[in-house]
Amino acid sequence: MSPSSRLPFPGVVRRLFLLAFIVSTSSCGPALHPLPLRPETDPAVLIARMQARQAGLHGLSAVGRAESSTSDGTMRGRVTVLADTTGRLRVDAWTPTDDLVAALAAGPEGFTYFQRGGACLVGDACRSNLGRVLPRGWDLDSVVRGLLGIAPLRPTVGPWLLDFDRRVGAYRLESNVVGGGRQRVWIYDSGAAARYERDEAGKLVLRLDIEEPAQDAGAPARKVRLRTGRGETELAVRYREVESNPEVSPDDWIVECPPGLDIRYLPCEGEP
Repeated sequence: MSPSSRLPFPGVVRRLFLLAFIVSTSSCGPALHPLPLRPETDPAVLIARMQARQAGLHGLSAVGRAESSTSDGTMRGRVTVLADTTGRLRVDAWTPTDDLVAALAAGPEGFTYFQRGGACLVGDACRSNLGRVLPRGWDLDSVVRGLLGIAPLRPTVGPWLLDFDRRVGAYRLESNVVGGGRQRVWIYDSGAAARYERDEAGKLVLRLDIEEPAQDAGAPARKVRLRTGRGETELAVRYREVESNPEVSPDDWIVECPPGLDIRYLPCEGEP
């Protein structure tokens, strides 16, 4: 299922990855979930349960609706997403009349991004180029996994700490990360992931909320929300049509600069 045949969202692709989801609040505190009758006490069991549930899932091809807002305003629209854990991502945004208004392709082969009315950016998929379109704090691998509903775990140092978060109704596991920082993952008793957070230098840098986890093992989540650490900018995508592990050709990952757009070749700045 090729993404080029699918649907839209207006605005910049950066905002596609940056959604502010407004939730009404009340004076009453949230209801607390009951403690499990037989709580799990071994973090390794929960991690293994989550990984087993995600086993075999490495990609998706989907039509969805994205909502995003920043200080510049709020946007909603349809998108098509093609993602694979080999580090490849393609996102196309469409108008209600099926006109392509923005597109992003990133992977080992390179980086291409354009939006209607702007230039077409081309270069390597390095940190400085991807930083133009991805949420701050998110790298390409984390975004791909986040869109699949997979917690983008980093290698750990030392043991996992474990407790049960009654506000979420899931086990909360926390560990130190190789290279510095900490990470937390919330896991339901079923093994489905509910949330993931990562800290660097004592500050939250990213958060993934899996609002509608997959009901079946080996399937992508139905709705995810990608946040920056401060929650200033974020993205929510709810998939309507999803294909797990689609068969794709190399051409499916290619975004061509539309005729008439200025093409800017971007060098990588600093570490690739």
